[in-house]
Amino acid sequence: MTVQPTVQLIFEAKGMTVQIELIDNKAYKGTLKNVDYNLNCELTNATLIQTNQKFEQIVIRGSQIKFVKVPDELYNSPIFKQK
Repeated sequence: MTVQPTVQLIFEAKGMTVQIELIDNKAYKGTLKNVDYNLNCELTNATLIQTNQKFEQIVIRGSQIKFVKVPDELYNSPIFKQK
């Protein structure tokens, strides 16, 4: 199975704070605890940005994700240096 560089980048973000926007325009910010190849994501200490509602733990289905914003330090990831 070939994994796309963008998916690899999200895997490298485990343990970091990410922001996930959903197709219904909700956005969550929290620590990425786990992610799988379907991009199902588990966030801890998450906040629903629009309402500032706090969640100890949430699971976001990968098919509902519009984009994932990863920390800036991942821009120097070796993934970008691969052909």
